[in-house]
Amino acid sequence: MKFSLRAGKPTAIKTDCIVLPVDAAGKLSTSGESIDKASDGELSKLIARKELGEANGSTLLLQELNGCKATRTLLVRLGENKKITASLYRAAFYNAAPTIARPLHQDVQSYMSEAHVTDMSVDERIEAEVQILRDHAYSFDGYKSKSTKSAGPKSYRIGADNAAGNKKALVDAVALADGIDLCRTLGNTPPNVCNPQWLESNAKKIASAHAKLKLTVLNEKQMHKLGMGALLGVSRGSAQPPRMIIFEYKGGATKEKPLALVGKGVTFDSGGINIKPSNGLDEMKYDMCGAATVFGAIEAAAKMNLRCNIVGVVAAAENMPSSDSYRPGDVLTSLSGKTIEIKNTDAEGRLLLADALTYVTKFKPHTVIDMATLTGACIAALGHEVGAVMGNDDLLCQQLHQAGQRAGDQIWQLPLWDCYRPALKSDVADLTNLGGKGAGTITAGMFLQEFASDYRWAHLDIAGVAWPHRGKTTASGRPLPMLLRYIRDNNTA
Repeated sequence: MKFSLRAGKPTAIKTDCIVLPVDAAGKLSTSGESIDKASDGELSKLIARKELGEANGSTLLLQELNGCKATRTLLVRLGENKKITASLYRAAFYNAAPTIARPLHQDVQSYMSEAHVTDMSVDERIEAEVQILRDHAYSFDGYKSKSTKSAGPKSYRIGADNAAGNKKALVDAVALADGIDLCRTLGNTPPNVCNPQWLESNAKKIASAHAKLKLTVLNEKQMHKLGMGALLGVSRGSAQPPRMIIFEYKGGATKEKPLALVGKGVTFDSGGINIKPSNGLDEMKYDMCGAATVFGAIEAAAKMNLRCNIVGVVAAAENMPSSDSYRPGDVLTSLSGKTIEIKNTDAEGRLLLADALTYVTKFKPHTVIDMATLTGACIAALGHEVGAVMGNDDLLCQQLHQAGQRAGDQIWQLPLWDCYRPALKSDVADLTNLGGKGAGTITAGMFLQEFASDYRWAHLDIAGVAWPHRGKTTASGRPLPMLLRYIRDNNTA
């Protein structure tokens, strides 16, 4: 689907479908009013007769409206109680997307961004349109004998009087959608294909496509030499060797400190010796969605040509049971020198992140954000709708929360208070990798904080939001919308 901006008289535009917003009071946008006038008030009559439903997201598809050269006209109801908020706008557009993307609609002209949304700029409305339509169009069928992709629009044009002013917003929106699609595809790829070496090969493709990207990959031997005992402890039970993948995006000044993104990349998590129950075990291919988010963020940032420096670190390994697996009771020595008593081999993601959070200090970042499908406790606390954020800087956590609010990709802060610290006490090592009963998401965050004391840091637990749920069949691409909104709002010149 190709997205573009197109100006011109709405009544004179030839297209398969023209999309018009209608507010809760039945008022059309500027372009809608011009089409209504050309049709001798036909739209107003239909709205007055309540042919268009009154619920947010209701649609009415009309054929060959008089005075308009579009083959079809789609009305979309927006808002409740005379107010259109960002969440209502997105919800309405999600509802309208299947009709917009009908196979007969190969060319679409949309005026949805003309709607007066109380807490959403025009640029943000354009971004939402692109993101939602790309989300609707996404399918993962590369491993099927026949393609299942639907024949949606080839051309989607957004009506804009200020095409030059909105051009950057459209470019960024498509770049974000590309990053989300990459993130989803990496997450959806089966684990017999997606292993640490396969992630390395994909990293090389991304780096070769962007002049401002530098790639470094550490192999098992190099990690042994550095002393990454926590990560290597997890990986040693697998036939698949681990990788540490490091992207350096250099879009800012040479001496400017980077933002660092760190992702958990467990390409399959069996649980190790503490093997998981069989129910849902196939979903453990999604345990590398934190890593996939880093890949997607780097891809989107490079395509947006952001004016900042970003380091992306992916700790990639597979957690499998074997004769050489690490065991409950083992003590591992991390890259930081801190020793970790293993209470449960299924608490492995935090071990990978411990070494990655220590390694990233070499880049002297001003801020570090790690992301991981880390705990089932996060799903118990916040469900599949909202992710968790915690860290050593409340302002950073608030900025991420605000970015989530703006992007429609919400997170909620949990506390990292000292009262939780005793849960990590070990009698034989510096700390244990499991915090006991209760507050599992927080004690996991407390563990990570032990390795993130040298910089401003936040941890995103995305276990509930990253993979299929609530009827979804593929990875979501979250929290990429929130993360890119945060980066653009707080880290660019």
